[in-house]
Amino acid sequence: MDEDLRRESPQRRRNGAAALAALSNRFGPGDAALVLTPVSRQLTESAELRWLVGIEGIAAVLPRVPVEDRRSVTGVLIRDVLRLEGEIAFRTERGETPSLDEAVGMARSVCSLALEVRAQDGLLDDADRTVRSWLDTRHVAVPGGESQIPFSDLEYWMSSHEANLLPAFGPRYAHLLVEELLADRTAALTMTDIARRSRLVFEGMWAAGQESRAELWALLTDYVRVRAPEIVRLSWESISKHQESPDKAAMTMYLKAFADRLYLEFNDDNWVLDGNDAGAAFLAILAARRADVGIEAYPSLVQLAIAWSADEETSVFATQLVDLMVAADVVSVAPILDDWSARLLTDLAPAVVSWLGVHFADVLDSGQQERLVAVLEEATISRQPTPDEGIAFQAFMEQLDARATGSVTFQPFLDQLAQQVRRWSTNPSDYVRYVFPVVPRLFDQIPAPTAGQMLDSLMTNTASNPQIYGLVHEHMIGRWPVPTPDLAPYDPGSIFISASNLVTQRPDDEATPTVLRSLRNMLAREVVNEARAEELIAAACEVWPLGTDAALEVMKAVNVAPDPVAVANLAEILDLTADEGVD
Repeated sequence: MDEDLRRESPQRRRNGAAALAALSNRFGPGDAALVLTPVSRQLTESAELRWLVGIEGIAAVLPRVPVEDRRSVTGVLIRDVLRLEGEIAFRTERGETPSLDEAVGMARSVCSLALEVRAQDGLLDDADRTVRSWLDTRHVAVPGGESQIPFSDLEYWMSSHEANLLPAFGPRYAHLLVEELLADRTAALTMTDIARRSRLVFEGMWAAGQESRAELWALLTDYVRVRAPEIVRLSWESISKHQESPDKAAMTMYLKAFADRLYLEFNDDNWVLDGNDAGAAFLAILAARRADVGIEAYPSLVQLAIAWSADEETSVFATQLVDLMVAADVVSVAPILDDWSARLLTDLAPAVVSWLGVHFADVLDSGQQERLVAVLEEATISRQPTPDEGIAFQAFMEQLDARATGSVTFQPFLDQLAQQVRRWSTNPSDYVRYVFPVVPRLFDQIPAPTAGQMLDSLMTNTASNPQIYGLVHEHMIGRWPVPTPDLAPYDPGSIFISASNLVTQRPDDEATPTVLRSLRNMLAREVVNEARAEELIAAACEVWPLGTDAALEVMKAVNVAPDPVAVANLAEILDLTADEGVD
């Protein structure tokens, strides 16, 4: 038939070859090569025959012809369809221009066919370069329209031919992928697959040498910016393996990008990360390279520290970040400390409040110290703090050391604070509840006359309020000062007598056990004369029926026997048939 066709017109020869191609599956192995090899060569030479047979028909012929013919036909299909510039050259069976949708379908088919041949036989050099370049753009054009085949198609081809296609792409794959990720075109992508392939690319780039490594740092910086948590994790895990290798400029840009990505969590619920893992990784990298962080990254670090400081889950990260920044450059943390100082009593997380107290003297400069004290004054000197402010105030004050409380910035505030406690004691309220607990440990820093007046007023004016009275005694345990002339009118003896009388008169008050312990402490520390022990024992006997534990503590601690009548009364109360009574 082939011999007969050679004597026919070109059109009849094309029709005959097309008929043979259509019958390709019917030939046995021996006949197939004999019959279809001439057809494949005509396909290489004739565009019209290729159109007539069509891409599917050609795909059926290729497996049955010799390798060189298969590569040649595939090469011309690539030239016809996978055009790097201009319009598709392939036509429909009737020789007409395909629609854009048809052209896209042709491109997909030819690319799949080309990759199959590439994997099996390899392509001619020009054809191979064209396929790899076309996969970058996936551009298809016809007169009046053009389209780009989605990246998801490249992912499909990559998954089908990863073993030979990924090495051919190398870093280009990562660059193409990150463009999609940054544009958030990820709906059709499988993150676990692209993360695995990217990791292989990164490992190859590291192994290649210094030039490739410089490109690797830039890629990892782009990867850490994307929305997908899996890809961000891949980025930080990859750079952590070689965190000493990037130069200062590359590491600065990476840390800046990572900080910006972490900050996005606080502004958009769609940009979530595993905050603990991500934050810890960021700080570990920063700790390793803190000396190399350029000023370009500072605004991002400042922004992140401020965002972290409002969230209890990330507040420890905020303090660790500032510690690292302080170690590198104290000046860089100034905007953070200014922000934190202003928010001390509002929305700062407890860990950050405590950090400010611990580092008041050694990190904050004089201006920052003054601004922070002004915040304290506004909330506790000018008015009564709110419950939340009171909690934050106590947390901050408890962390201050002697350098802080003894500073010229803090001393006037402590004097005013003690005076305010004395004033508010005339109308016992939550002010004393929120403010007083921090005062006893600071007695040494408060002017003695002010401290003495405050204690005298508190004990006198809060006696009618069991809750506040008990709170004052609770926080004075271990803190009662030994009387001196400078502390007048403070008189612990009078306070002891008054408290003993109140306990005796009101043994069922909720504050009574605490007051008893406070009085026992005054005796133990010799703040009052040991002769007061009998009064304390008498008070404990009165409390016994309602507060056995507290009364028993006093009796065990004070080496004075109760009055015989009191002992008899106690014996009547005890139920010796019960284990508790025997004990």
